[in-house]
Amino acid sequence: MIIISLVIYKDSFGSAIFPTIDLINSVNEYMQKITGKSFFHLKLVGYEQSEITINTYTSIKTCETIPNTSPNHVILLPSLKESFLDTMDLAHYNKLSLWLKEEYQKGTKLCSMCLGSILLANTGLLDQLPCSTHWMGDKMMRLRFPNVIMKTNQTVTKEKNIYTSGGAFSSLQLIFLLLEEYCSRELALHFSKVLGIEYPIESQNRFYIFYPQKDHQDTPIIAVQSFMEKNYAQKINIHQLAAIAMMSPRNFIRRFKKATGDTPITYLQKIRIEVAKKAFETGHLDVSAVMHSIGYQDPKSFRVLFKKLTGRTPIAYAQKYALSK
Repeated sequence: MIIISLVIYKDSFGSAIFPTIDLINSVNEYMQKITGKSFFHLKLVGYEQSEITINTYTSIKTCETIPNTSPNHVILLPSLKESFLDTMDLAHYNKLSLWLKEEYQKGTKLCSMCLGSILLANTGLLDQLPCSTHWMGDKMMRLRFPNVIMKTNQTVTKEKNIYTSGGAFSSLQLIFLLLEEYCSRELALHFSKVLGIEYPIESQNRFYIFYPQKDHQDTPIIAVQSFMEKNYAQKINIHQLAAIAMMSPRNFIRRFKKATGDTPITYLQKIRIEVAKKAFETGHLDVSAVMHSIGYQDPKSFRVLFKKLTGRTPIAYAQKYALSK
């Protein structure tokens, strides 16, 4: 029997915990009917406490606590709440990091869901390995853990017995992958159909929402960002933007990326594609008109960029997300 420990901590996000419990329990019930025995043993393991308050409405009572838990095949770290990005109280999780490293040395698979990747990266075990997370945590991960290879466009990454997954409910792609690896692809696909959850989803770009990244103190860069957000439909070049910031082009590019996490060109592209997405979502289905309205003239270039940043072609996106069809 495969032993899975789902770690519960005070900053856990409930949406990663309960669907995981339900999915694994459903698989066990199914396997009981087919084979007469359960395939997984799921344990809820508390960090520092045996009963943990998750939110105003819910507390979870765990069966064991760290590190006093029996052997594991898989350890699941559920997502942290979004508010953790403001505090980044990683010192609270030092004992968890030590325990995870000890378990990993024993051959245990370590898996993070959504922003749980922060706790996995804090162990140092993710250094030089690919990592996915919620797109809202991507910038923080890059700043705090520069040796981690961020692959936030992917819904799941895996290498050297370390697994990470994308944001919120897309984290269930990780559970389906574990089902496929431990049981069969047929079983994973069966439960994706039963639960009405698409599997596999290779990219989470379709869920990305661009927000102006102004949580920094570089005033000249903020001025340039504001200019780009107001004039995205115009022809804009690096020399023009550097002049607004009163810097040399080379210094401007360096400062801009340090402040926002993106190059100026990438930032402008994200602004334009986000505007195009909103246009499609509100019923503007003329791809050519939308393309011209945001400053692009070449349909092929626009289509390639749009698909790169959203995971869908402009037409497919418009057909999928338009409010009025």
